[in-house]
This record gives sequence, C-alpha cells and structure tokens, in this order.
Amino acid sequence: MNFDFSDKEKVFFAKINDAMTTFADERDLESADLSTIRDHLSGALFALAHQGYLKIGLAADQEPVSGSLALRAAMEQLSGISPSIFLSVEMSTRFFGRIVNVWDSVKEKKIMLDNLMAGDVVGAVALSESTMNVENEPLATAGIRD
Repeated sequence: MNFDFSDKEKVFFAKINDAMTTFADERDLESADLSTIRDHLSGALFALAHQGYLKIGLAADQEPVSGSLALRAAMEQLSGISPSIFLSVEMSTRFFGRIVNVWDSVKEKKIMLDNLMAGDVVGAVALSESTMNVENEPLATAGIRD
C-alpha cells in the first residue's frame, strides 16, 4: 500500500505554503486589534481561495487534493504558518460550510458555498447549551439573518 502524496498534491501543498508565507511575511498574524485581525482573515481567505484550498470538503471538484489525508496535510501547511488564521479559516469554511451543505436549501447552498469558497464571506456558528449557567443567570440567544 502506497501512502505517498501525488505530485499534484505536493505542488498544491507548496502553493499553500508559499501563498501564506508571503502573506504572513508582510504582517503579524497572531496579534492585533479586532479590525486588523478581520483584515488579516479576509486577506488570508482571498489568498487561499485562489489556491483552491477553501473548496476542499465543500465542492464536488476538489482537485488536486483527494481524500482526508491530503486535506490534513494541506491544513498542516496553513496551521504551521498561523494557528489563529488556520482555526478561523477552518471554522468559516469547513465547519460552517458543511452545516450549510447539509441543512440549507439548494438555492441558498449555491449562493453561500460559492461565496465561502471564493473567500468573500466569513462563516460563523453560534452554539449554546440549555443547561449552561453563567453566574447563575441563564443565557438567551437569538439568530438574526444579516
């Protein structure tokens, strides 16, 4: 059994590494004010979208990466450069994107997933537990479409 990555996958990993290294060399990705962090995330999403990284796990065509092992190797490239950007990108695309992919309507899927894979939007998920108690006061949450 051969567990080596294909040449296409190796080139893809190198492109992710090069794009993010160039992006990280120009800025401090691990500390800043909220507005700057948002700008960094938007820039990283844009750079990763052009390499095809954001479509992995969401699109039918996932070339050149196939399978979860290759996805993990691509993730390793990003997380090694910026752990915080990695977590933000993964929550936005894979976590939020998969929720949309499973539960949204066909029309909304097309709109939202296309925007996610292009790096145009940041996905977010809010979770709460009914039994959670903060300082003996229950939390109330509301979802607002924006």
